[in-house]
Amino acid sequence: MKLIKPLVIVYIRFSNFKEKMKLRIFLFLPIVIMASCNKSNTRYADSCEEFNAIDLQLLNTIESISEKYKSEKLFLQHFKNSQIYWIQYRDRQVRALYPLKKENYSKQYGESYGLCKCKELTKLSKIRLKELERWLSEPNKTEKCPNSIM
Repeated sequence: MKLIKPLVIVYIRFSNFKEKMKLRIFLFLPIVIMASCNKSNTRYADSCEEFNAIDLQLLNTIESISEKYKSEKLFLQHFKNSQIYWIQYRDRQVRALYPLKKENYSKQYGESYGLCKCKELTKLSKIRLKELERWLSEPNKTEKCPNSIM
């Protein structure tokens, strides 16, 4: 049985079609990854469920940041690019950690490949969520370096 959770995909407005397509491609990757999660192993399913929940939190946080900073066009442009690059980093990090094809891991290690992959995706997503939450928190008044956090 496949685990496919409905996702609320946050649509961030872009100024041109090429940027819209880039974002759609990179937002689609987590759906493909989640669709590969198999419920036959409870720990495996739990890890994928946790990733689904963190991914949804990430999307909601991105939406909140976009809303809070909607008048800051330059910031939003760089923020959107950072999200695209982060997704690329996350996916490449997982590929570097597990460089063999899925079938090779399944043959050698059984179901643990999916469990480990979901755990790694969850770990990286939690780190990113913490990074993003700083834009929603109160700015540090004592910080001497000016930045985009309002």
